[in-house]
Amino acid sequence: MEWIKRLPLLFVPVFILVYLLRDKNQTEMRPSSTIVSRQVASSSKTITKKTNNIESRPEIKKIVHLPKNQDSLLRDRTPQSLQSEFQHDPSIIVSKGNEFLTNVAAISKSDYSSKMGTIIHEANGLVFFKSEPDHNFIPVAQSRMTRALYPMSSVLHIKGVNPSLRDDILGQGYSEHYYQPRIKFLSIKSDPSNIMKAYSDLRQKGYNVQLEVLTPHHKTFN
Repeated sequence: MEWIKRLPLLFVPVFILVYLLRDKNQTEMRPSSTIVSRQVASSSKTITKKTNNIESRPEIKKIVHLPKNQDSLLRDRTPQSLQSEFQHDPSIIVSKGNEFLTNVAAISKSDYSSKMGTIIHEANGLVFFKSEPDHNFIPVAQSRMTRALYPMSSVLHIKGVNPSLRDDILGQGYSEHYYQPRIKFLSIKSDPSNIMKAYSDLRQKGYNVQLEVLTPHHKTFN
């Protein structure tokens, strides 16, 4: 029965071998866990870096924070309190998109006097001011879209003018500014202070006349 007493000693090497194998497997698994942890940390840093880059890019900020409209035409819009006093005359034909004002006039800033009327607006070397209808200053129109004020030019546009009618108009003392016989379109010049009288005279004679509004694409009026 001596061998039975020694039987437990036979299992000692087996226990030692199992312990060594288990420790080895745990040791081999640790680097993989470390690599995964490092990869996760690296990915987090990459995401954070990309986010910071997006926040620092000015073009991205511009998309998020759109600048307000700084259109000069809108900045020149006449205050509503003054617009309510304007008198429009739809019977006077002006450049498309504008309305003729009977009680607003314009004059060169250097020629303006406070006796002429209350100033409404100043732009491009001109003073726009309140005036009585039938004044002898530069006529004024107002944009329907922006409500800005613009002066009239000294040019009148006439439609439906054949060569014979053209000679008749120029024979009245007007200077030709432009003529296109194919579309029967004639532009004539008049004295700036006499533009409304010329317009009225030509309308009474049955001509299809239109006043020209000087919009921002024209040069300044110094």
